Amino acid sequence: MNYKHAISLFTTIIVIIFLVPLTSSAGKFTDCKKCHKDMVAKKVVHPAVEMGCVTCHAQAHQKGAEFPNYLFAEGADVCWACHDKAMFTKKVVHPPVAAGMCTTCHDPHSSKNEKLLVLKPPELCFMCHDKSMFTKKTVHPPVAAGMCTTCHNPHSSKNRKLLVLKPPELCFMCHDKAMFTKKVVHSPVARGECLLCHNPHSTDNPKILRASVPDLCFKCHDRTKFKNKSTHPPVAAGMCTTCHDPHSSKNRKLLVLKPPKLCFMCHVKDQYISDAKKKHHAPVLKGLCLKCHNPHASASEKLLRADVPDLCFKCHIRAEFKGKYNHYPVEAGMCLFCHQPHQGDVKKLLVAKLPELCFNCHDSSDFTRKNQHPPVSAGMCTLCHNIHGSSNVALLDLPITDLCLQCHPGIGKAPHVAGTFTQAGHPIRGRKDPKARYGELTCVSCHNQHSSDYIHLFRYPAKSTFELCPNCHGVKKGHKRPVKSKK
Repeated sequence: MNYKHAISLFTTIIVIIFLVPLTSSAGKFTDCKKCHKDMVAKKVVHPAVEMGCVTCHAQAHQKGAEFPNYLFAEGADVCWACHDKAMFTKKVVHPPVAAGMCTTCHDPHSSKNEKLLVLKPPELCFMCHDKSMFTKKTVHPPVAAGMCTTCHNPHSSKNRKLLVLKPPELCFMCHDKAMFTKKVVHSPVARGECLLCHNPHSTDNPKILRASVPDLCFKCHDRTKFKNKSTHPPVAAGMCTTCHDPHSSKNRKLLVLKPPKLCFMCHVKDQYISDAKKKHHAPVLKGLCLKCHNPHASASEKLLRADVPDLCFKCHIRAEFKGKYNHYPVEAGMCLFCHQPHQGDVKKLLVAKLPELCFNCHDSSDFTRKNQHPPVSAGMCTLCHNIHGSSNVALLDLPITDLCLQCHPGIGKAPHVAGTFTQAGHPIRGRKDPKARYGELTCVSCHNQHSSDYIHLFRYPAKSTFELCPNCHGVKKGHKRPVKSKK
């Protein structure tokens, strides 16, 4: 063995003796702890530290180290030596992660917080995110509890906003899905657009709504349809959810109850459908309140869908209420002057029995004289009159004389009163009568059809039949003309 070979062997032995122990001690946790004990003294310690500092700091204390802090790689590449890179590179990546800023949120050695976080959530999140956006008047409970990662993946996700699931499935992790999937579902809910109405973090409105009701509703619904001459008080007060469930319902239009039960939450039931009342309007009895009323707003009073009588004619045949001659209240559209719209004790939903109802307009003294026509005294006004409209004068069902003959047929079959040499009895039709209201000779030329203070319901003062005649046929010399009655 020559001299040079001996020197080389000696040098190798010295390196083995002195450097190998030094290298092995650098890989031991206890040796690094002599200087860096504070870095690994906290509650949660990175498992890589337990594996030895050189697991990450492969070039510890070497001059000219390729990467900062003597690491064996740069940034997140160090982390991916152990952590699955696929978990951090999904479709949507948290900006700090995308920038390889792992240690912005995590302490690589030890921490007093779980997951080696440098701060507890949500304070950690508020290092970047504006705290005021999460601490308004109404705060989502998970946000208030600092449970940011219940909804968000802090690294990456296949969903927008780093959500762990797409809404509404994300929401159903806490909220009962059955409350949102009833028979009728609000369109935004059906599309999973919970965040169209709700802020997921905090707002100054109840229920973490993005705006107060009804302004929130008007982001989709046309405001003009909810404000008019007549507006339903709950609508005017913005109480949309008093009647509607904002998510889903078993009832159409998302109503919380079916009409009329819904209406009776505010309106007194007995005023509309009472067992004590004998008659009920068919739509009311069937609970079809919205057949006549707009539940939100209307240009007509009482929230009616149209003005009376046009509203009534949506069901009733208009032609049956119009004739050559029309009852004034009908012509004026005053249906409710005579009829109750909901319920009553009188047939046809009249506001009072006949003839009291008629006497609201007609002077009762004209119908209550000493002698009364039996149908009049019995209150049978509609036996002769059509109360809405007729092709005959005085709203009669038939021309005057024809109507009288319905009950007095004998008058038309035999001479009426006394006959003369030229004719058999007094004529009862077919002639002009200048004294008659309608210009024609009829039964009422001599008789008052309602009541009279004279015999036989005579229209003029007379104690006998022949005392009536001078009222039309002149007066003999020496006799006074009878005074004409008021009717």
